[in-house]
Amino acid sequence: MDYKPAGFQTMTANATYRDAKAAIELYKRALDLTVEALLETPDGTVMHASAKIGDSSFFMSDEFDGSPRKAPNPGSPVAFYLYLPDVDVSYRQAIDAGMMSVSEPEDMFWGDRTATVSDPFGYAWTLATQVKEVPPDEAIAMFKQMMTQS
Repeated sequence: MDYKPAGFQTMTANATYRDAKAAIELYKRALDLTVEALLETPDGTVMHASAKIGDSSFFMSDEFDGSPRKAPNPGSPVAFYLYLPDVDVSYRQAIDAGMMSVSEPEDMFWGDRTATVSDPFGYAWTLATQVKEVPPDEAIAMFKQMMTQS
């Protein structure tokens, strides 16, 4: 037996909400989230949702008594970075689904084309597509050059 369940990577994001069901519905439309398991109490509190965005697992839950995790108030210091096949299409899909634009798609010096959206639950999502392979030493040199020009 492997040390982790089949289909999981070493790290899995685990986000907390005040309305996990609403977040699930938004992410289904905006990010193509699929739910694999949903555990809720009789009053409808989501104790645990196991979901996927692309090939990555994503856990979600509501705030509940006894849990040390709380939903962002108002915004989270944690953000998500998603690699997607076409950032321009994914950005438009997220906006059309109800997410808010933080930055429109643009090419970045490290080789990704990115855009950032935020959701009404306090999380920011950077959507990315690698458009060019940039070796780390070149990306560091470009960053240092940018910092000297500021």
